[in-house]
Amino acid sequence: MVGLEMKEGLLFAIADARKGARGVAAAKARAGEDVGVASIEGVVQMAIGRVTILKVPGIQKGGSGMVALERVRKEVSDRKLVGAIGIEAIVALGKLDIENVYIYGVAEAAIEAARSGLSPVIVCIDDEIPGFIRRLEEADIDYELIDSKKD
Repeated sequence: MVGLEMKEGLLFAIADARKGARGVAAAKARAGEDVGVASIEGVVQMAIGRVTILKVPGIQKGGSGMVALERVRKEVSDRKLVGAIGIEAIVALGKLDIENVYIYGVAEAAIEAARSGLSPVIVCIDDEIPGFIRRLEEADIDYELIDSKKD
């Protein structure tokens, strides 16, 4: 019998099966290995994440040149999932040498990440924000909107 818990958006089998969800491991496994789990019972405790949206101006309003880059750096520095919607957002993150930025399917990735307990940050051009927020609200995902335009 193993316990089941969510850590950083992934489901893990753990030795402690006393509380929450549990099941029977299909084989012996060491820490860090994958293992099948059958006869699952109980509920995996999981908090829903919150999406942070960093609003950047579109090219008509100055694009990445009008972004407060240090504000963006502060918000993305410790995030596991960073996404960019719009060329201006991609360029702003590029100026900060931020790597592993999602640029395709960003709304879907953010929603799934939040449902898995992660709190992604999405750098998004102002024109795309209403549609993105609508998607988050339809999925019942909490969000915070921060303006990244230079003061």
